[in-house]
Amino acid sequence: MSNLTLDQAKTVAATAYEKYFPASYGMNLNNHSQLFSAMDAYYSQAGLSPENTLKKLTADILYFAAIDNPAAFPGYTVVIGPTDAKTFVESLPSSMVINFLYPQASADTKAAMTTALDTGAISKENFTFGITKLGTTNTAPTLADVTKAATVAGLPTSYPDSGLHVPGVTSSQQDMIVALYDATFSRAPENGGLIYWANKLNVELSYGTDQTTAYSVVSKQMYIDGKGNGEAGTTLGDSAYVNFAYQNILGRAGDAAGVSYWNDKLATGAVDRGTFVAKFVGDAINNAGDSDFLQARIAVSKYAAQAHVSGPGAPGIDLHAVIQNVSDAASANAAINAIIQKYGTAASPHALDAVMASWTDAPVTASAQDATVSTAVELTGAASHSAAYDAFGLAA
Repeated sequence: MSNLTLDQAKTVAATAYEKYFPASYGMNLNNHSQLFSAMDAYYSQAGLSPENTLKKLTADILYFAAIDNPAAFPGYTVVIGPTDAKTFVESLPSSMVINFLYPQASADTKAAMTTALDTGAISKENFTFGITKLGTTNTAPTLADVTKAATVAGLPTSYPDSGLHVPGVTSSQQDMIVALYDATFSRAPENGGLIYWANKLNVELSYGTDQTTAYSVVSKQMYIDGKGNGEAGTTLGDSAYVNFAYQNILGRAGDAAGVSYWNDKLATGAVDRGTFVAKFVGDAINNAGDSDFLQARIAVSKYAAQAHVSGPGAPGIDLHAVIQNVSDAASANAAINAIIQKYGTAASPHALDAVMASWTDAPVTASAQDATVSTAVELTGAASHSAAYDAFGLAA
């Protein structure tokens, strides 16, 4: 049963038609009266749920865009033959579909999405449905976001934008670094720590290392540094560490088969712990079924890692406590609201001085920081554990 109401479905459809078609398009005229009449008919006469009513209307976006706006698919000759709309849509070139629906995506994201469409991992119809449902709530969706939006009833979970954008990495790379940090240290990164590891990733990628390998390199170094500091989990045996990872990354106990698999990989040396964490997080963050817990913690962690919260001269925050009770959208938004109420936003007057003091237009390089000091600070949380904190981990 759909979690969408018909009014919600209409709002999503109207937003999509305004985005992908000119204002003069028939479905956009007279306050979308034609669009809404069609949806009313599908709902009341055909008996479709609001979810399927929306899906039927979004399925037409590519069909009519290709026919009515050839410029949207440059170089592609549209041939209308004895075929249904769905077959026609699935025949469109994957790369053109993505460039039309999601032109602002990064090259890596477009490549992953193209592969998914080409291999049939997600149909072009469902891809359009997922992109449409995300609407304006997620301006930089990953393949996992789109897949989940297309396959889960109702509107996808979204979090307010923290405004945290570390130089030198993309939004998805920043999220991955935050997730690796959360997974390895069982706490959110402070601002300096996030910049430090983002720079490590940036340098690794500049050597020509592919992204997946670069994540593993950074994750391995995180674990090594954490072990040297006695971080949570690093003193555990392999079996206990696998259980620690399941709880810390997925928020649940591991299934017997999964635990056995990873225990064997670690015991035989097929993977080291850093590579294991990178692989585990990478799978979880791109898995529509397993990403909720991790995404909730990423959302809160990005607020904790803002310069005016945990950067130089900031009040500080208990980076461990702030994510410990976060497990879903409700608890994440409660934690985010608590941070905003306590510290304000990055643009608020009382936070502006801290933001300006830490601002830089250029990516931070390894030589711009004393590696020993920055690592010590971000591992021990020295800059963020010097005050008393409340139940949300906020500075008292």
